[in-house]
Amino acid sequence: HDPDRSASLSHNRVISVCRDRNGNLWVGTWIGLNRSGKRPGDFVRFFDKPSNPGEWYKYSFSTIVEDRSGVLWFGTRGGGLYRFYGEEFTHLVHKSNQSDSLASDFVHDIFMDSKGRVWIGTSEALCLVVSGENRFKHFTFNINGYNNPILGILEDEEGNLWLSSSELMIRFDPDIPNFKKFSSIKNLEIKEFMSGSCLKTQNGDMYFGGMEGLISFSPQNIKSNPRIPPIVITDVTVFGKDRERKTLPYGSGEVRVSYRDFPLHLEFAALNYTNSSKNQYAYRIDDINENWIFLGNTHELTLTQLPPGSHFFRVKGSNNDGIWNEKGTVLKIMVKPPFWKSWWFRLALLLLALGVVGLWHRTRMLRLTRKLKTEATMDRFLLKRGISDREKEIVLLMLKGKSNREIEDILFISLGTVKNHIYSIFNKLNVRSRVQFLTLFKNLKIDW
Repeated sequence: HDPDRSASLSHNRVISVCRDRNGNLWVGTWIGLNRSGKRPGDFVRFFDKPSNPGEWYKYSFSTIVEDRSGVLWFGTRGGGLYRFYGEEFTHLVHKSNQSDSLASDFVHDIFMDSKGRVWIGTSEALCLVVSGENRFKHFTFNINGYNNPILGILEDEEGNLWLSSSELMIRFDPDIPNFKKFSSIKNLEIKEFMSGSCLKTQNGDMYFGGMEGLISFSPQNIKSNPRIPPIVITDVTVFGKDRERKTLPYGSGEVRVSYRDFPLHLEFAALNYTNSSKNQYAYRIDDINENWIFLGNTHELTLTQLPPGSHFFRVKGSNNDGIWNEKGTVLKIMVKPPFWKSWWFRLALLLLALGVVGLWHRTRMLRLTRKLKTEATMDRFLLKRGISDREKEIVLLMLKGKSNREIEDILFISLGTVKNHIYSIFNKLNVRSRVQFLTLFKNLKIDW
């Protein structure tokens, strides 16, 4: 790259190189795409000046492939895919509302197989270009609950695709939709494969590069493990309130624990002894987890708490090649509730509540009965002495301690009228004051 010469490379960091059928040399760099010019050392630049400088990574061209029809495919690290044919670029990107668009704008590798099909390795899925159209078919490899990126793509002599994905090698038969098999390769110690770092030699050997070095193998020598491994529970322990470890009997497929026994520690195993460190596990508790929770290579789990009642703990596992025992095994966990959540305690509370309600109702009925009797006694007493209905109202108000002014306000009559009625009541009852009036009714044991 020479900043003073427009015919130089767009950037010094070269990522991908491809010579097309017309002899043109295409060079993908950290920023921009280049095609060889008419003179040696000259290049024509494309996409070397991003409209938004902060998105330069979208114009980092990671991989270039020419298919059988002469179409050139360019993959970028965040800008999607470019299709070049007839001196015209077509930009293809991921669209969330379009299921047949590119799976991701991060393209790691592009590969044309022996049948002329073009495969795109993205950070979300393997994409197959639908022939003659700008559409894609997706193949996802969900491991441990997330989609794995496809970093490198090669094809063996039997037509299988070999894919590098993070720290995994995948063998994929493209003629069987959605079929996938995870391969077991001896001494596979690469923890992170590199995008597009792969090569197939003339004798069929394959090489894949990663952060920790390089691996090589002959696909015909890789034998998959078809055996579905049995899944077993190997240990169930509790710690309890005294924090001492205690192993529970679980041979019957059932354990009983108290709410005080948590945390509950479970250990399990897939009985596959071929590269057993690659065995994988997932679990689910029926009434708690809607989906399986993947644990990767972890074969133990600690449950900090479970609600009282019966729970079914299910665990499934795979062998080293990703062949899963979907049936797995199940352990019934019965959690004894604290006494305040037990059925007999709740029944006792219910009976107590019913008793209190019954006592309250009985007392209320007694008060009501007593009041009715009092009203009947009062009516007979006042009727016998010729007390009118208006005078009865005033009598009741006086028994409640109301003053003449309060009676006036309550009955909407004048104060003089109140006094006249009281004078008449006193004469009929043969009393001369309120004190004698109240004493009369107290002696009659009429409590209003």
